[in-house]
Amino acid sequence: MKISVIIPTFNRKAKLIRTLDSIKRSTFPLKDFEVIIIDDGSSDDTGQIIKNYPKDKLNLTYYCQVNQGPAKARNVGVELAKAAIVLFCGDDTLFHKNLLKRHYELHKENKGIAVLGLCLWDEHLDVDRFMRYIAPNGFQYNYSLIDNKEDAGFSFFYTCNISLEKRWFNFAKFDTSFTDAAYEDIDLGYMLEKKGLKIHYCEDAIVYHSHKYDPESFYKRMEKVGKNAEVFFRKHKDLKSKDMKSDAFPGSLHIIKLIFGILAKSMIIKEINIERHWFFNIFYNKFKGILLKRKEY
Repeated sequence: MKISVIIPTFNRKAKLIRTLDSIKRSTFPLKDFEVIIIDDGSSDDTGQIIKNYPKDKLNLTYYCQVNQGPAKARNVGVELAKAAIVLFCGDDTLFHKNLLKRHYELHKENKGIAVLGLCLWDEHLDVDRFMRYIAPNGFQYNYSLIDNKEDAGFSFFYTCNISLEKRWFNFAKFDTSFTDAAYEDIDLGYMLEKKGLKIHYCEDAIVYHSHKYDPESFYKRMEKVGKNAEVFFRKHKDLKSKDMKSDAFPGSLHIIKLIFGILAKSMIIKEINIERHWFFNIFYNKFKGILLKRKEY
């Protein structure tokens, strides 16, 4: 066993089956990898569907836990992993046929690294202008900010497509105080970077994101991102926002949030420049999340 693929899931049975079907088409030998599904308390029939999935097609392990969030789910997946290398991906990602092969090759060539692959939109989705605005070089993922492919930095510890040796989890694990899927991966990346981990970026280790976003659903996500950003920076008081290549925090957030809120609602800006309209709304909702979280302390 060379690679353990760890997939947390929650109420996404249809997308999960598409993910598994894409892994089936891998060029990597079936005997050399396993797939571990951690069901985070789904209320649909995810469990039954996985139990009925053809066992001759994939080496599958299924584990169901009470809903505790993706951080806990990934930690459980690591505990169950039999291989020396663990690969994290989402339940809404489709594997390129050479994904596992490329991850394994990079680990053979460079011991003790993490391998970050590329996440693109599923070509079968109706990918519109907004989705292209937020990824792969935007607010969802921003690979264009990587200036050193052999040391991308902890802020690119994207668990949609990243692998590392299991032994690194002797130093740190995903922090379960991050209950939503935001910053729990960057938090682990930061802790492991301090232990010497370097992230190598591999553009041809590709997954395809099959989750469609519209502006309103993404704004709601950014509020959750803001909440977890506050948890992250409170935890790591030694870390300045300038060290985050894909993040930045202004000081007077109440004033900034007010200004961005006004600009976000401006119909003139929306008519003149739709991308600027999205920009203001995204940051307004992130600042909103940060301030809501601060009230809890």
